Amino acid sequence: MDNYAQNYFKAVQNPLPQLKKVFEVELNFLKSFITKESKVVDFGCGIGRPARDLALYVKEINAFDNDDKVLEKAREYCKGINNILIENRNAFHTNYPDNNFDLVYATYNLIGSINKEDRLKLVKEMVRIGKLDSKIVNITWLDNNITTEFLKKYYPTIGIDVISINEHETVTSKGVFGRIAREELLKYYKQAKLRDIYFKELNPVWLAIIGTKHSIS
Repeated sequence: MDNYAQNYFKAVQNPLPQLKKVFEVELNFLKSFITKESKVVDFGCGIGRPARDLALYVKEINAFDNDDKVLEKAREYCKGINNILIENRNAFHTNYPDNNFDLVYATYNLIGSINKEDRLKLVKEMVRIGKLDSKIVNITWLDNNITTEFLKKYYPTIGIDVISINEHETVTSKGVFGRIAREELLKYYKQAKLRDIYFKELNPVWLAIIGTKHSIS
């Protein structure tokens, strides 16, 4: 296990106080979209947070990432929870069946961690696998000064050096992480033909965009 994966695991298990509050708000927020019969997909699951906690309230969670070292930790973190399936998959070509899930979500700024030209592709794949009336949720860092100051403290706790940072992106030793404006997020959701789109701030540092799938692929 490399230092980043170890540090990331520790940071999620023992989050900074500000982030711990956000995790709690996020869990309650995601729970509002599910029932005991829900089938859920966690895009870019990392070590399995929040899938581990959400699994208590749904029929099944399919959680995937493309980093085998992180997935090893996810399987350890979620050990003994029988309704979580953890796999290595590609977020742009998941190979899940069409129209199959009740809630499809990505958290921890997955959408801001990929190349700009791939962001619409990500949203479209999330929509493809969702059922009619399913919710498609992306959670990302807010583009404000509070989040900027938080990230300066946060990234070093997971073994990432901050090279430069502003309200639009953070350049780090692990890559460039974008912080996407609402207008850009809205554009992707509209292009993916989602409806009833709205935003919710998961204070103080996270923003969620939610859309509903209204037609079968």
